[in-house]
Amino acid sequence: MRNHPCPAIYMLAVLAVGAVQVAAQGVPQAADPFRQVQPGALKASLEAGEEVRAPATEADEDIGEQVILAPSGRYQPLTFIGITGLYWTDNAALTEDFREDDNYWYTQLALTYLPQLAPNIFAEFTVRQQFYVYDKLDALNFNSLDAGGGLVYVSRALGNTSFLARYNYERLTDGTNHDEFFTQHQLEVGFFKPFVISYRHEAYLSYLSEFSLDGNPDFARYNDHSLTAGYRFLPIDPLRLSVYYRAAYRDYDWRDQGDFNQIVGAVVSYDFNDHVSLSASASWTHNDSDQEFFDYEATDIGARVLLSFSF
Repeated sequence: MRNHPCPAIYMLAVLAVGAVQVAAQGVPQAADPFRQVQPGALKASLEAGEEVRAPATEADEDIGEQVILAPSGRYQPLTFIGITGLYWTDNAALTEDFREDDNYWYTQLALTYLPQLAPNIFAEFTVRQQFYVYDKLDALNFNSLDAGGGLVYVSRALGNTSFLARYNYERLTDGTNHDEFFTQHQLEVGFFKPFVISYRHEAYLSYLSEFSLDGNPDFARYNDHSLTAGYRFLPIDPLRLSVYYRAAYRDYDWRDQGDFNQIVGAVVSYDFNDHVSLSASASWTHNDSDQEFFDYEATDIGARVLLSFSF
């Protein structure tokens, strides 16, 4: 196994800071650029007998929105998602000083419970485990655990705009010994606005702010504020094309650093059935930091398989 050429003290900084950025901005998120479960929209009336769509979850860009069919009359609030895929990046460590390309395997297991509390209000509870395994730079291997929950309110008066408020616990461990190197407690608030053009065309706008309440170590804690715009097109029913742009400002108050991060991406997805889909994605990331060491660009290309089951 080949190790990263950086000194051990640099690797500590990369793992504690850079790995946080990889988890938040890496290409496994490209099919859905939002790191956390996002609010969605009820794009049809909640009245009985009409088609209903549940608030969006992380996999919606891959599996499409979950439609509640009127004949069954039964909403399925529990969703299991499994994702695995292979990616190539031209900047594995997210730094220009030690730029090196690598392949990495990404796996995600997630369980989301989204019970409906009232016609326009949903509770949301999510547990998600992610694994990043690099080919050459195995010192960068890490695992990411997110667990949290909150409330989603859907405003039909504002064109089915949904609003989210939730708590999230984040824990990062190295991929070899599984030693913990970063934890954080966050408050997240945001909104999601769909623009339904037609059955085959849709755009969306999303905003999310993540505020760090506590964490360890302090120098890796961050507040993140992101705005994402996207467009989805269904040329034929099994095939979906998506493009998106994400702009985010990440504030590391505890070490006097601010980063402006931009991601542009495209995704092609094919649905084999209601439970299995295959997608290929490409993204380009540009990070402009007020500390030059953390400036970088990265291109990521890959493919993944997604499994989804609702209960």
